[in-house]
Amino acid sequence: MKEFDWKVFALTMVTALAGIAAVIAYLMVFRLRPLGGPEEWGQLGDYLGGVINPVVGIVTVVLVVMTLRVTRAEAQAARAQIAEQLKYMERQAVLSDMHKRLEGVLVEWERIMGRRAPEAFQEVSSPPRLGGRTVVSDHTVREVLEDFLLRDRLLRTWIDEDRKSGDKRFGLFKADVVQLVYELDDYCRQYDETAGTRHLTFFYRSRFRKAVEMLSLGGVMQDSVADRFKNIRVD
Repeated sequence: MKEFDWKVFALTMVTALAGIAAVIAYLMVFRLRPLGGPEEWGQLGDYLGGVINPVVGIVTVVLVVMTLRVTRAEAQAARAQIAEQLKYMERQAVLSDMHKRLEGVLVEWERIMGRRAPEAFQEVSSPPRLGGRTVVSDHTVREVLEDFLLRDRLLRTWIDEDRKSGDKRFGLFKADVVQLVYELDDYCRQYDETAGTRHLTFFYRSRFRKAVEMLSLGGVMQDSVADRFKNIRVD
């Protein structure tokens, strides 16, 4: 039984024992007297009522106090549970808003990745082909930032500059791509702190990882930010 049930049982037994004791005491003292008529029976009832009623009254008061305490404890537990549920719902609402921001950054990222890369990253045929006409490539930003073989080929064609200065052409992506990476990184860190897990942000960081490595090689990405994309792990 629960603690409260044991107390109720004990109080019930006290009341019953008080009644039994009163009867036994009466029989021991007045056992030789005749049962008599209604008057004697009325006196017996008054005797039992006078002995047992105070005990029952005290037990009733104790039970009421116990009930009030249990009710108060249950009400406090219910309030704590409701507060916890509200806290959980508020946290989920915050996480949902953060998730929408992450998704918005990803949509913008895909849009930028699909557009044509700047002219500095387009290849020109050498010597000219197709009837003397120079062939210009049509590389997208995704190809430039995710294809390391293309990067090496482009670096070899930038013969007017050394490799280091040639890499600096990636600075053309500072205004949009790099800023978008920083924005995603900030949102991911906020989400991780709120959610206490990196399972969701792992997905978003992994979509940016190749481009971040390329931008890091180009010297246009902070190493501390790049490391968070390179060293992705799920807790």
